[in-house]
Amino acid sequence: MQSNLTYSNNHPYTKHVERDIAQLCQSGLDSIGLRRAAMQRLRRTVAFDAYCCGTIDPETLLITSEVSEGIPTSAFAPAAKNEYLTNDVNKFSQLARGPKRTGILSQNERSALEHNPRYLTVLKPSGFTHELRAAFVSDGTCWGGVTLLRNADAPDFTLAEANLLAKLSQKLAEGLQMALLAEQAPTADGELGAGMILLSATGAVEAITPAAQAWLAELVEPGFRVPEGWLPAPVHEVAMRARAIAQAISEGGTPEYTQAHLRVRTYAGQWLMLHGSHVISKGINTGQTAIIFERAHFSQIAQMLMLAYELTPREREVLQLVLKGLSTKEIAQTLHTSAHTVQDQLKAIFNKVGVHSRSELVGRVLGEHYLPFFEPK
Repeated sequence: MQSNLTYSNNHPYTKHVERDIAQLCQSGLDSIGLRRAAMQRLRRTVAFDAYCCGTIDPETLLITSEVSEGIPTSAFAPAAKNEYLTNDVNKFSQLARGPKRTGILSQNERSALEHNPRYLTVLKPSGFTHELRAAFVSDGTCWGGVTLLRNADAPDFTLAEANLLAKLSQKLAEGLQMALLAEQAPTADGELGAGMILLSATGAVEAITPAAQAWLAELVEPGFRVPEGWLPAPVHEVAMRARAIAQAISEGGTPEYTQAHLRVRTYAGQWLMLHGSHVISKGINTGQTAIIFERAHFSQIAQMLMLAYELTPREREVLQLVLKGLSTKEIAQTLHTSAHTVQDQLKAIFNKVGVHSRSELVGRVLGEHYLPFFEPK
């Protein structure tokens, strides 16, 4: 597909897509529906042959789920390897933390496109030449990102297109943030126990437990025909983070992250925790990687929910103590402050969460997002 769409910052399409996507982000769509609708709307202005739009865990900056079109399934494993094990440009962690939210692969100063690792290992084998990436960030917190791709016969992405995505970054971050808060815990049909996958140095599955197979099925969109040997993106993300940690330690360095873990919500709405550990035998390119699946504990998702509600650090402390059942007086004593101050902080929390009492607060944060059948007293 060759794009004939060009525009300046004052082109009417620019204002239209900003307005339309802002409306989508306020429409109450779930995360998957929002991402698909936003990409459909964006495509009317910025042409692309394929895309991958993911949600990102704001604490670990790992991709928790992906909605994609036009990208072969064989590309996800090398893409994860590039993101966490290869020295490259425009990684989502860089875009999330740096001054620029977007990046065009061909317009970096470190190497020509034909020498770029991601182009050589991910784009070119998949039939693509041009790449534009954006991280979706609001108030310094990253909630997602997108990769847009074009074939060789299409023109490269322009700075104007990158600037448009930069303008959409905060809107889409806030939309994904709202979608997270709108999703509710599912009705429980039975508990799955912990499961494990053992991956070879090449990423092939060497062993898998029945529980892990069941969890994998929860990470696949209903109706998707799973190719043989295929694993969903979150598994690759955790495996590559585990290998990156092992590599840093084996080289005598200090890894940026000390643990490889990821919170992800399944298509059924269940919170799942993935843990990764890599065992090096003779080098980072040998050895096995173990991925553990288990139902997430509330404490493992509480921080992400409190970020989504935009609570201050002190408000997070107060909420955690409320969830433990402490009274206002006990919270004040624990935090070495006055009961009056705690009441003011509780009012602020009520306002942000949209409730009017402690029981409603616990029901909203704990019940709606985590536990099925929860009814506040």
